[in-house]
Amino acid sequence: MRTTQHRSKSLPRKLLTWGEENPKLAKAVNWYQVGLNLMPTKKLCPYQTEGCTAPCLVHQGRGAMASIINARMLRNWILENHPAMFSDTIHTELLNAKRRAEKKQLPLLARMNLTSDKIWYKDKLFKQWYDIEGIWFEEYTKIPIRYYKNKPDHMHLTFSRSESNMVDCWEALNHGVNVAVVMEKEDGTWPQSWMGYPTLDGDVSDERIDDPKGHWVLLKPKGTIKTDTTGMVVRKEEWNAKSA
Repeated sequence: MRTTQHRSKSLPRKLLTWGEENPKLAKAVNWYQVGLNLMPTKKLCPYQTEGCTAPCLVHQGRGAMASIINARMLRNWILENHPAMFSDTIHTELLNAKRRAEKKQLPLLARMNLTSDKIWYKDKLFKQWYDIEGIWFEEYTKIPIRYYKNKPDHMHLTFSRSESNMVDCWEALNHGVNVAVVMEKEDGTWPQSWMGYPTLDGDVSDERIDDPKGHWVLLKPKGTIKTDTTGMVVRKEEWNAKSA
């Protein structure tokens, strides 16, 4: 491993968000989670669409606060201008997180794309993260599954449906990769199957790594996505018509 370059006091104390610091990660029960929050630029989120851009998690809740935005932009700047330092720092933080997880007697689950969508392991500079034994990785992605060929065995993917990628959704399901879909409920319920595949409630837990394969992962609309008009949200009239 390379020696991490000296960091000035103006740089952040750490790059990863730890489980206790993020409400989404703190909900974990069976895993200790850490994650990486960046600003989802076109380079870091190449398959972003109109439907997912406005309601993106990066804009919701505390993510809209100036301090949070500035911190994420600073991480982007470090990644762009000092990628080796960025990689080495996160490598060290993952090792520290692993030790904390062990103290809690929980396995460590790292989410490197909480607000981005980058295939990190294909870049030799960042591959060192995935070489640490005893850490599992989990991602939501809109990048077609075919680009994840030869992914690490300890990396779990959930594909994300948008208003324009149904062909890629079928490819994912046909390869045993679950697909997350934002869907309205009717009378407080969802269909038990949709378009020939069973469904599961994705709001019960965000630990996708424990999900059974071959399912749609249903998520209710939250925040600004409730008013979506792009087709990103499957309305109850549509799922009723297409439920199996």
